[in-house]
Amino acid sequence: MRNINVVELNRIVNELKKIEKSRLSKIYLPELKLLNLRFNDSEKTSLIIDSGKVLYSTKFNIENPKNPHNFVMYLRKYLSNSIVEKINHIPGERIVEIRFKSKENYFLIIELFGKGNFILTDNEYNIKNSARKIKIDKYTYEKSIDPLNFSEEDIKKIDEKLGKLIAKNLKLGNKYSDIFCDKYSYNKNIKLDKTEISKFLIDFKKFCKELGNNGISILDDEFLIDNKSKNKSINSVIDDLYNSKFNNKFIIDSKEFIKNEKSIEKQNKLINNFMKEINLLNDKINFLKNNLNILNNKKLEIDNKTKEKIIKTNNFEIRIKLNKKIENKIDEFYNKIKKLKSKIEGAKKTIETLSKREIIKTKILKKIEIKKVQKWYEKFRWFYTKENNLVIGGRDATTNEILIKKYMEKDDLVFHTIEPGSPFFILKSKNPDPSEINDVAIATASYSKQWSNKVSSSEVFYVKSEQVSKNANPGEFLNKGSFMIRGKKNFLKVKLGITIGNSEGKVIGGPFSSINNKTKNYVKLTPGFNKKSDVAKKISKKLKLEMDEIMKFLPNGTSKIL
Repeated sequence: MRNINVVELNRIVNELKKIEKSRLSKIYLPELKLLNLRFNDSEKTSLIIDSGKVLYSTKFNIENPKNPHNFVMYLRKYLSNSIVEKINHIPGERIVEIRFKSKENYFLIIELFGKGNFILTDNEYNIKNSARKIKIDKYTYEKSIDPLNFSEEDIKKIDEKLGKLIAKNLKLGNKYSDIFCDKYSYNKNIKLDKTEISKFLIDFKKFCKELGNNGISILDDEFLIDNKSKNKSINSVIDDLYNSKFNNKFIIDSKEFIKNEKSIEKQNKLINNFMKEINLLNDKINFLKNNLNILNNKKLEIDNKTKEKIIKTNNFEIRIKLNKKIENKIDEFYNKIKKLKSKIEGAKKTIETLSKREIIKTKILKKIEIKKVQKWYEKFRWFYTKENNLVIGGRDATTNEILIKKYMEKDDLVFHTIEPGSPFFILKSKNPDPSEINDVAIATASYSKQWSNKVSSSEVFYVKSEQVSKNANPGEFLNKGSFMIRGKKNFLKVKLGITIGNSEGKVIGGPFSSINNKTKNYVKLTPGFNKKSDVAKKISKKLKLEMDEIMKFLPNGTSKIL
């Protein structure tokens, strides 16, 4: 895919303003020159930066390496959990600057031209580190013509034909240069006359405004800003283009097969090395047989440390102890050959065994899948009532605390069992129906300790949000996840029961009347004696849902499938 121009980059950065005020949660380098920054904004944005080419937010799960690159480790040290203060497009340049705020402020400068680079500086642009090494200590921006904001004087200085002026000096590239000249009837092969500059300035600014507002079309492996498409998100178009080649499943050699093949290759190398040793030993034996009296040669070198005579030829060296005969050395070489032949036989048997192993060569299917963005309430127990009002409940003391302190609002109803060991549940409805109140009471009882106690029914109370407080009575102390309830309580006695359903391939769970209203593909549960994991397996098989997702909706303790 081609490099982006400055107008397209400006649109991309405007779409990425959503990461401002969010926190940088993860930093990866999936491939060389490819940086993946993950933020904790509402969309859990993954920002992909292809150094020298493009940056965009992706909806796909990108596989990241287990062993991080040194530069990534450096970025993590300085930027992890920092807040994005601002993301800027440098006018007239293919450069983006992300400003991070923490104890100290740092700028990540992204160069999307040439070979590209990632550069980390402090807030005075002193360079801390860079992915591609540079020789300067302080980062500076050159003054360039901004195609979105320039004057007649800026282009009067340029002595270029119009097509090149637009493509190179105004940095729109050849494609948009041709489109502009065709649309506004300019000859791209001649220079602008001084009398035409004012008209050109008006036409060009109008053209750039269109490039900033029109839709984005995909043409083969290319994208183009035009008025034919209603899709105005340049990020989503680039994301689809970049990742389309990964969207289909593809088959790779299994790890077991690769390991087996490497073992066979290793044994073959050993055999080759052993054969070379045997050939060399045979050459030495033949030499010694043809020179049985060579030890009598007074010119032979003697190693006084090892007490050996040294026989040297053009191809090898033979060392013989002073107290040994030629025949002794020949016997020694024959014994070595015998051992090597035995090793060769062992290697051949190993190869035969490895070759007979039944291994599926291509069994791993890889696919880049669209990432699942978790909604804020999905970290709690949750369901929607048949009136489509949201219900959320705590999973433990920590989420109970967060639920009440952060998400409880005016007009909410708050539920709890009269027995300890219960989650808090919140019904978000200004005018709740009695059936909704009953459903939330069932959920509150079912996700409490009463389920693991295997009771069939339990008493639940509910109050208005203003009756719930973290302020304890004098002399009392409230544990984490506990709250003080003041004023009148409303009591209900309900039967315990949870229904798990499949709604368009997604797991939902809650009281029967709420789930039954959303799907007819469900399983009903009551307290019982079957392990949580066994129940999840059965539901997974029946509803064709992921077991891990089902586990999130099951009450703690044993259950029975009805």
